[in-house]
Amino acid sequence: MPLYDVSSPDGLRFSASVRAWLLTPVIIVDARLSRVRVERPSDLFLRDGCDDIVLQLLVDTTASGDADGKPFDARAGECVIHDRSKPLRMELDEGHNITVAFRREFIEEALPCAQLHGLVLRMGMVHLLAGLLRELPKALAQSAPEPIDVAKLLRAAIAAAVHETEPLVGAGSDEAMTRRAKQYIADHLSDAIDVRSICTGLGVSRSRLYRAFHDEAGVAGYIQRLRLTRMHRALSDPQEKRSISELAHDHGYADSAHFSRSFRRSFGYSATTLRKSVAERRGLHIPQADPQRDDVPRIYASWEAERR
Repeated sequence: MPLYDVSSPDGLRFSASVRAWLLTPVIIVDARLSRVRVERPSDLFLRDGCDDIVLQLLVDTTASGDADGKPFDARAGECVIHDRSKPLRMELDEGHNITVAFRREFIEEALPCAQLHGLVLRMGMVHLLAGLLRELPKALAQSAPEPIDVAKLLRAAIAAAVHETEPLVGAGSDEAMTRRAKQYIADHLSDAIDVRSICTGLGVSRSRLYRAFHDEAGVAGYIQRLRLTRMHRALSDPQEKRSISELAHDHGYADSAHFSRSFRRSFGYSATTLRKSVAERRGLHIPQADPQRDDVPRIYASWEAERR
């Protein structure tokens, strides 16, 4: 499944020259693209569950767009960050860019409360980060460093640049409250959680919790979306042996019929249909990643699945 809807703003044929490396927990893409428009609407996250944090260095191009209602513009030499769990619209001019996709939990170890979606890095530390990213493809083509070492180096450089550009949100802010509540929900997703139990577990008032989830269409809506996303991931796993009803129960659904209706309404197909399609694909060969091949998007999708 594509991570973005891609089109050409000029109506011309889209062209790209791409090299990519899987260095779990990051994916690095070195690309030269024609002018392009990319969009990631909220329903794509519901379908694929991909919530990576993505940084893009604009080597010799420019970008502009809207990150969930936050407009941004970035010039050559600057970096744009976006969160794949949130809506994005962006246009890139023709040119060279280097992209690093981080697993959310890995980057949040260094930036637990930063507001990253739509953030443009353009101050002093970004020049050091840009220099590292420009040299990285050359280094990776010539050697095979330990993936986690490269990932930690990039994370440290990005964290330094973010700290300089956007001060972290204080521990008592709504953003931090949202983070805490989301972690609590994730940890108790199989339980019969509701607003009352979350407030009790976190020691906060209902009004504070409701305010923290104002941009998430409410607490109940967020719980529902997270459960469905987790269910979609589980059903997409060819190694998962539990039945659909067992999975639904383990993800907090007391009524499997209610789950089935919710799943079909959210994804446009049934849980049974998804599981059958996974079974049909089982045993198919997934190609090894070759940076010189032209089928990078297909390999990238397999890498995303491998990292989860």
